Amino acid sequence: MRVAALSTCLALAVGAAAQAAPGPHTLFQVGDSLAYGTSLYLPRYLAGWRITAEVDVSMQSATVPRLVAAQGAGLPRVVLVSAGTNGSPAAISRFRADVRNVLRLAGPGRCVIWANIVRPPYKGVSYDGLNRALADLDRRYRSLVVFDWAGMVRRDPRALADDGVHVAVPFYRKRAQALANLARRCIR
Repeated sequence: MRVAALSTCLALAVGAAAQAAPGPHTLFQVGDSLAYGTSLYLPRYLAGWRITAEVDVSMQSATVPRLVAAQGAGLPRVVLVSAGTNGSPAAISRFRADVRNVLRLAGPGRCVIWANIVRPPYKGVSYDGLNRALADLDRRYRSLVVFDWAGMVRRDPRALADDGVHVAVPFYRKRAQALANLARRCIR
């Protein structure tokens, strides 16, 4: 029920945001359950920013381009994405195309922050291929910034919940703070 209420509020905020021209301190967060948990703390670290979001606990990366396109000219200056965790780790070319589509839609004047993926292998296939695709695109596109969630987890494994996918509750704050730092760097 709480997720549904938040999703409704976020959808209304997204609709209103599409009407306004984006200012420098604007952020659109789109993504899965990791984005949902992070969205609860992000406003604390981006005081004064206009933040809108579209989150769904099982969002696939293929959904992200459509949601970004729906923002139209009102797409905020910073686009924060957490998607890929729920998809097949073998679908590397599809994932790469989704990221490229988001970058194309955002254009060179915006910053797209995309979190890399931490989760156990699926059917014996690691998510390392998706993370390599993100790292490769990060080298090719100036408008892409990869948030090194995998690096944060390596430095402090307590950041993950017992399922090996989700964030341990106290670490959602740290994740939000790190993402806010990247967002502020994007507009400098």
